[in-house]
Order: sequence, then structure tokens, then C-alpha cells
Amino acid sequence: MQSSCADKRLAIVAIFSARTTCNNSKILNILNEFDDIVMSHNETLVTEYGGSVLSITIRATTNELGAFTGKLGMLPAVKVKSIMFKELL
Repeated sequence: MQSSCADKRLAIVAIFSARTTCNNSKILNILNEFDDIVMSHNETLVTEYGGSVLSITIRATTNELGAFTGKLGMLPAVKVKSIMFKELL
């Protein structure tokens, strides 16, 4: 069953990833898998912590957000946090 546009909300997903080539390619694969909900993403290197932070803006249902963050959170040396906006001004 397709979700209507009204069911989708804006969300921000923050990812910290330890700097490994394996993680980067797996994260990119997941981003490509969910390209229908990803609006934009930005990566910032944080060398003092040995990794990078990705901020991803998505428009998704709560189920889609859970599936997306769940796949990312299963990767080794990856931490994921998300926030979903209830209403926008």
C-alpha cells in the first residue's frame, strides 16, 4: 500500500561513522536504496573523532524512517539519531 503525501513528514537523520571504506560504501548503498525519501545529505569530516558526520534530510512516513535508520544502525561503528517534525510553520 502506497502512503499518501499527507502521511509523510520532514525528518533529519544524523549519522556518525568511524572512518572506514567498508562503512562508507555500505552507507552509500543504503542511501541509494532509499533514494525515494532522501531529499539531501551532507558529510562533515570530524578527524579529531576519527570519523565523519552525515546529516540527511528526508521526507518519509514513520515506518520508512524506522526502516531507513534501522538499516543504518545495524552497521558496525555507526551511530544514528533522528528527529521527525510533527508540524511545520
